[in-house]
Amino acid sequence: MKKTIYLTCTFIAILISGNVLTYSAGPPVGYTNAPGEGDCSSCHSGASLVTSGPTWDNMSITQNSPYGLGTASSPFTFTISFSDPNSIKYGFELCALEPSSTASSVSFGSLGVNNISNGLIQLVSGASREYLEHTSTGTDAPNNINTWTFDWVPPTTGFTGSVKFYICINSTNSDGNSTGDTIYSKSFVFNLLPTVTLNGTAFLQGLYLGGSSMATAPFNSNGVSPSSAADTVTVELHDAITGVQSFSSYGLLETNGNININFPSATNGNSYYIALKHRNSISTWSALPVAFNSLGTNYDFSNSATKAYGGNLIDDGNGVFLIYSGDINQDGVVDFNDYPSLDIASSGGVLGYDPNDLNGDASVDFNDYPIIDVNSSNGVLSLTP
Repeated sequence: MKKTIYLTCTFIAILISGNVLTYSAGPPVGYTNAPGEGDCSSCHSGASLVTSGPTWDNMSITQNSPYGLGTASSPFTFTISFSDPNSIKYGFELCALEPSSTASSVSFGSLGVNNISNGLIQLVSGASREYLEHTSTGTDAPNNINTWTFDWVPPTTGFTGSVKFYICINSTNSDGNSTGDTIYSKSFVFNLLPTVTLNGTAFLQGLYLGGSSMATAPFNSNGVSPSSAADTVTVELHDAITGVQSFSSYGLLETNGNININFPSATNGNSYYIALKHRNSISTWSALPVAFNSLGTNYDFSNSATKAYGGNLIDDGNGVFLIYSGDINQDGVVDFNDYPSLDIASSGGVLGYDPNDLNGDASVDFNDYPIIDVNSSNGVLSLTP
């Protein structure tokens, strides 16, 4: 009987010798610890539900595009992140409800699998609620950290209320048994806002391949992220007079240099400096404040050095201007302080999605040094108003 319960309620697929044991399709529905639901601690012998503590604090959901349009073609996107220094495999289950939900509440809005986590998570339905959960491929966390990105579409277009996500994560000891695992439970509330869209263009020096195209850093790392995405970037809007940050949003920079990112309707009719930030590139600001309007705002960093404040771009030799790479520690300058991290990662043969991988080929090695060597010797640094 114990074996039957374990196979039915297991929260994560355990991999032994490369073979999938237990439920490779993910957990059964109804175990997010939301109102009216249980969790999987009862199916894992000796496990208790953890709702506080340092490892519990490592569970987060980040709103990647906090000002999305909230439609099926432009959903709000979120990323789940979890780390446990004692585990390398995690499973999860999540549902979306109204903040004031009860045991009888049904799903609120619609969940979806984001392209960046395609193959790592799946959408399943219960009697009155839908759920997102891991797949067998999406359980691995070789560096003790795992992330899953998902979409959510509100029940009505132009929705400006709140949504609450309930999530349980199983941190497993990977021993092939239902003992020794730990279940973590948490909930997150997000407020959704109407939007103004920024249509931007930019190229990152480290990922640039020539011909107005960049390497696909996430895809090179996991083989499942969209091959059209070069990397993730953060775009900040800064007050035109004080320079103080007013808004920030996060999105995918495509291999062709395009990025469509949304900001709240409060930006309509106002002007801001646009600052683009990337995990190992120099923070780059627009030359002047840019006027935002509800019909969409366009800004191209790549067609002239004068589009960046202080002309802080590098010409690829063919009239395409690139954002400098090499600021690994994100202190605003490419210099000797960026080398220790690169040296350690390179000597250790680090693979995957790592800030030291300047050229985005999923390997930290000698190929990452030419960029940082040149930019460091030239004293490349961030220039701001």
